[in-house]
Amino acid sequence: MESKKAIQFPEFLGSDTVSLCTTSSSESWKIHRKLLVSKCKALESAFSHDFPERSSGQYIFNQTTHDTVARFIEWAYRDDYTELDLTPMEVNQRSRPRSEPSGPAKPSEDDHLQAHTLLCHLRVYIFSDTYLVDDLKNVAFEKFTTVVKDVGNPQNLNEQLAIIDCLLLAFSTLPPHDKLLEWLARYAAWCLSSLRLQVKFHELLQKIPALSYRMMETLSPAKEPPWNIKLSKYRVPSYDARTGEDFAYED
Repeated sequence: MESKKAIQFPEFLGSDTVSLCTTSSSESWKIHRKLLVSKCKALESAFSHDFPERSSGQYIFNQTTHDTVARFIEWAYRDDYTELDLTPMEVNQRSRPRSEPSGPAKPSEDDHLQAHTLLCHLRVYIFSDTYLVDDLKNVAFEKFTTVVKDVGNPQNLNEQLAIIDCLLLAFSTLPPHDKLLEWLARYAAWCLSSLRLQVKFHELLQKIPALSYRMMETLSPAKEPPWNIKLSKYRVPSYDARTGEDFAYED
């Protein structure tokens, strides 16, 4: 198969510019038209044929964020993108080992950075899948999975909720056979002991059964059969499960 040749700067710098915007923002971004259609073939027809975008010189994205479009444009010019508008912090601070918690986990600047970075890369990945930008999709996949590896088994509240939000967004948006879904299902199965501490994770499994099915492929069986486990003799129902009859007294 013949390799795709990247467009060179002199080939598009003389072309006109078009505007890219989203329904979630009144701002728009400019990009050279020839560069845009060379990077995103899905938009080529919009600016090359008799569509409103050709006459207006503007394309409106309906299902993505304003910052995600900005990262796409940055990648189009630089073959890479940065995480914009994140909490500033030193790089070496992220690589410090976590100390053992002495009490309830508290949100930290590092936690917020991880959460924002995860969603940043995931949104770029989803955008790339929607508009068939394979090269950008590969970049976003590597960036996203690198951050997840850095998180490891999420030990605090912020990390756990960030992972759950990413699972929800990915499994409710990406096509069923996307490679990231398989990767995320294996990751969720690996850190199940941490994720299941959160009610939101149980709600997620109810809302998206496909995640449960994928996780079942890699989960290990129970270590002991039920007859070898000593069950509690008395079971106290949760407060919400009790009815008025539980509080009725006989005369």
